[in-house]
Amino acid sequence: MKRNKVILRIVVTLAAVLAITFWVGMSSKEVEAAVIEQPTPINEIFTDPVVADNVKTLLEKADVTDEVTQTDLDSITQLSAKSAGITTIEGMQYLTNLSELELTDNQITDVSPLANLTKITELGLSGNPLKDVSALAGLKSLTTMHLIYTDITDVTPLEGLTNLQELNLDINQITDISPLAALTNLQTLSLGYTQVSDLTPIANLSKLTILNAENSKVSDISPLASLSSLTEVYLRENQISDVSPLANIPNLSIIELTDQIITNQPVYYQNKIIVPNVIKGLSGELIAPDTISDNGAYTSPDLTWDLNSYINSVSYTFNQSIAFKNTTVPFSGTVTQPLTEAYTAVFDVDGEQTSLTVVVNELIEEPTVPTKEGYTFDGWYDAETNGNKWDFAVDKMPASDITLYAKFTENEEPNASSSINVEPNDDNSINVEPDASNSITVKPTENNDGTNNPNSSGDDKINIKLPITGDEWNVLPIFVGAVLIGMGLVLFRKKRQTK
Repeated sequence: MKRNKVILRIVVTLAAVLAITFWVGMSSKEVEAAVIEQPTPINEIFTDPVVADNVKTLLEKADVTDEVTQTDLDSITQLSAKSAGITTIEGMQYLTNLSELELTDNQITDVSPLANLTKITELGLSGNPLKDVSALAGLKSLTTMHLIYTDITDVTPLEGLTNLQELNLDINQITDISPLAALTNLQTLSLGYTQVSDLTPIANLSKLTILNAENSKVSDISPLASLSSLTEVYLRENQISDVSPLANIPNLSIIELTDQIITNQPVYYQNKIIVPNVIKGLSGELIAPDTISDNGAYTSPDLTWDLNSYINSVSYTFNQSIAFKNTTVPFSGTVTQPLTEAYTAVFDVDGEQTSLTVVVNELIEEPTVPTKEGYTFDGWYDAETNGNKWDFAVDKMPASDITLYAKFTENEEPNASSSINVEPNDDNSINVEPDASNSITVKPTENNDGTNNPNSSGDDKINIKLPITGDEWNVLPIFVGAVLIGMGLVLFRKKRQTK
């Protein structure tokens, strides 16, 4: 037993030592770039002919078939090949000292060969059909990166590149820039022609001096109010209605605010449309409309339209010069108010009405089934008389107001009481007739001996009350049957016991 314990302790100790050694080795191991072990022809290292030719030129070799060593490749610190038709950058993992790489406008889809080139400070990959840039997450030395016009939608891999000072993400389908919140050294950020609507993540980038977010989806620029270092801001062709957050940014000198496209939430069409003005200047004051569609009028703070028939929208424009501390710039755009064609559906229950507004060609929501004492609800009809029954699963709202009437059918009630008159005939038979008194009237006949019999025509009557339904005596046979069965069971048991 003691020997087993010793062996167990030795095994545990060895396992612990191995685990610690492995952990230390892994944690202390730095990312290493790939190396070639022996002289190799350039075109065998770099499989894309354009890249191979560039390397040949940089190394002053006669042909791409010439052999190079790792030392040769280490001498390359810059490489540029714009619009060269490059499809793969395989082999670039051996350019261990590369600091500047420009590959704009090629056909590169995989950037994984760059994953361990940690000395790169400037990287241009614009105009490539890239969807995944996760391989760039470890390039911590990057200070400048251009990813214009790619296929990326997720910028999460960039969140750890905290040395970035310039980042261009123009013309991408990006919506969420929250990973950029940690890039506190950014001085220039470009998000033009993207789907970005929320600038909140950049509110704390205090070193930011240039921001481009033109032709995006920005409507709220209040996150910029805290960016006191801003000198240039490009915000044309967005959805901005209020420029007051820019009022206290001291060093703004270049500002673009033209051609805003603002679309309000749809409202139901009515003959008279009233819409509040939403355009505000530097001090929060309302900016009067420049033009108003469809003969609309403006009396601050509202715009009003008197419409004779349905149209799908009304609009107004604005164009105002805004005086900043260092410059005066135009603030212009169009505000559109969409109108939804909708009418009133009225539900009439014996003169009592409720209503709701329903969009044309949409299904009407069926109301709660009404009740009426003594009646059964038949459904809703589109006319008070001779109307058609409304099918809420099929019938759609017309382009006019409509009234639907609740129809009921009176319930058929059985006679609450009935009687049977029993009167003798001359042949001693008995007529049985119902009577409203719910009784049986029996008229006896008189015998010669002074007694009465059923076919008597005397006035004496015997009234026997009958139940409305069923038979008052129909329990007796059941009771008798139950007693007989019980007696039979008792006798049967006694007989068995005697055996």
